[in-house]
Amino acid sequence: MKKRVTIILVLTIAMTTFITFIVGVTSDRSYSGNSQDSILPTETTYSVIHTSADGGDETHPSTKSAHWEHKAIGGASFPNAFNISAGHGHLKLIMKNNSIHPVKVTLTHLGNTDKIYFEKIIAAHDTLIWANFEEGYPQGMRGGNYILQWIGGEHVVNGEVSGKLASNIHDF
Repeated sequence: MKKRVTIILVLTIAMTTFITFIVGVTSDRSYSGNSQDSILPTETTYSVIHTSADGGDETHPSTKSAHWEHKAIGGASFPNAFNISAGHGHLKLIMKNNSIHPVKVTLTHLGNTDKIYFEKIIAAHDTLIWANFEEGYPQGMRGGNYILQWIGGEHVVNGEVSGKLASNIHDF
């Protein structure tokens, strides 16, 4: 089982690196297909939108909470990466599937644990809310890098996630 998780993790990291390269190379192009009804197109451009996940700027960092939004549009599989800093161990994710097809999402801690926090299916046009303190992790999440992987199977992924990190569950 650990070997399988390690292989999936290595493939996910390789895919993330490849996607980052593609986004940089194709930043002046946009995906024009309707991902709601499409089977995978022969050419896909990946789009990632990041907002500040550190809760502040370098001169005024936040010690209370951090917010961000990511889009997952294009391809049969799409990773959203983020980091949990020390002191911000409580996480709430609101994931919305904008497609007419179900999508599987998994949250994995990268590094020496490779812990999978969840693997869930989001129905077409549905929303999933996940909070660590409501799902069996009341002490918070381990600091480090995480991947929220969207998997659409034969269909193009079209989703969005907003996340919030906080030092205390009462901040939600």
